Amino acid sequence: MTETGVDMIIGVLAETTICKAFICEVCRDVHLEIGTISLRLSREDMCEFLEGLRCIDPDLQEYRHERSGHRRKIMVQVRGTCINIVFTKEELAETIECLMIARYRLGFCEGSDHGASYRRN
Repeated sequence: MTETGVDMIIGVLAETTICKAFICEVCRDVHLEIGTISLRLSREDMCEFLEGLRCIDPDLQEYRHERSGHRRKIMVQVRGTCINIVFTKEELAETIECLMIARYRLGFCEGSDHGASYRRN
């Protein structure tokens, strides 16, 4: 969009109890806070991250990791890092909800299908 559209949106896009998505007034990227994790994402990367989360089967992930030492059993590796974000089913659902609202507010990446960019462990 032009300067009068998406580029002019600054501030909070969406917020839940554990997740907040906002456009940074300095870098103009999407900042996503999930618990104590903060991600700086381009709008395209935000859409890829959302689609990756939407592909997760929470029941299967909880089953696969039921014997791990983690309290949260749903693990998502952040592309290009050795960082895993861990979720409960409820936290995953809230994060997806937050990102879907942010995507809607941006009017961006509808129908994006880039879920493979973030690996599910």
